[in-house]
Amino acid sequence: YKGVDVLIKSLTYLSDCQLTVVGDGPERLKLKTLVEDLQLTTRVRFLSNLGDTDLWEMYDQCDIVCLPSVDKTEAFGVVLLEALHMGKPVVATEIPGSGVPWVASHAARYKIAPPRNAKALANAIAELTVDLSKSPAALNVELDVPETFSLDNQEVQIRHLYTQVLEGA
Repeated sequence: YKGVDVLIKSLTYLSDCQLTVVGDGPERLKLKTLVEDLQLTTRVRFLSNLGDTDLWEMYDQCDIVCLPSVDKTEAFGVVLLEALHMGKPVVATEIPGSGVPWVASHAARYKIAPPRNAKALANAIAELTVDLSKSPAALNVELDVPETFSLDNQEVQIRHLYTQVLEGA
């Protein structure tokens, strides 16, 4: 449901992009085979088992964070919150019934593409890249993550929800 295969396919429309896939999972071998089949081995690298420090360094080094999920199983997209925290531009997909586009819209720079559409995803990445080339200072934006996403606010909301449930029981 992560749509990494769609993101890899989008590279066939983007001649200058490099992709780093961070994470591990049951699709990894299939994704590596796809990269080889599309002759993208010099442009795609896979990293896994990153500690927190290495993960934050990856965010710091990247130009754009892309969440190409294809199913509402991706209900929220924590990776987007991490990108927001680092002030990174994001590309995400318009998944019906998911909060992904809403979270992405809180980034200083973002684009939304339809899911399962490699060409549309490539176009969104290209448009964002052009936007950033016009305003390089926007590449790393100091951004206050909205209060909605703060841990303190989440704690208050969860306590309120539990109180409502317990009082109604």
